[in-house]
Amino acid sequence: MELRRRLVVGMCGFAAVFLARAWLVLVAGSEVPFADQWGGEARRIYEPLLNGTLTLVDLFHPANEHRIVFTHLLNLGLFKVNGQWDPLVQMLAGALIPATTAGLLTAFLLPLVDRIQRIALIVSLLAVFCLPFGWENTLWGYQTCFSFSILFAMGALGFLGLCDFRGWQWAGGLACAAAAYLSLGTSSAIGAALGFMGLVAMRDPDRIRRG
Repeated sequence: MELRRRLVVGMCGFAAVFLARAWLVLVAGSEVPFADQWGGEARRIYEPLLNGTLTLVDLFHPANEHRIVFTHLLNLGLFKVNGQWDPLVQMLAGALIPATTAGLLTAFLLPLVDRIQRIALIVSLLAVFCLPFGWENTLWGYQTCFSFSILFAMGALGFLGLCDFRGWQWAGGLACAAAAYLSLGTSSAIGAALGFMGLVAMRDPDRIRRG
């Protein structure tokens, strides 16, 4: 399948997922911060930011058992750009992450299946990402950690599954696995990537020796 068509289909998948999630935010989202946002976000991040005492350590401080560094970075960026704390803006920005994951997965997986299976693949991905499974995460600006974790986990598996255990793909896969861990402390991306690499090595031991 030619690259241009893959990119077009991937962009359509991105748009469909984003619009579905944005619609959910617009009809059911609330501008009032919820639950852990008050302590983990307002007190831990915004208050030190406004007081001039925010440090890098604060971004790595665990939220319960999780390290949600990328969620903190996203919310800080939105806070600075928007000039205020707005959970609705957080939700809409958060909708971009699963939309990006769906678009990339669609563009990446299409060449791996035949023409008939492509329709099933596209329908399945749209069902998984558009239907409101885990709707609480979509309607909670503090929960982008789950979306980041899935995005980086897919990146880790994709890069490490294609590489010869060396070069930029190897480095990119390890970076994605580490980013998944820093998105959600219980992310299984590293374990899944190691298991996947083990299966690859069993089928082709020379890949390990070459790398």
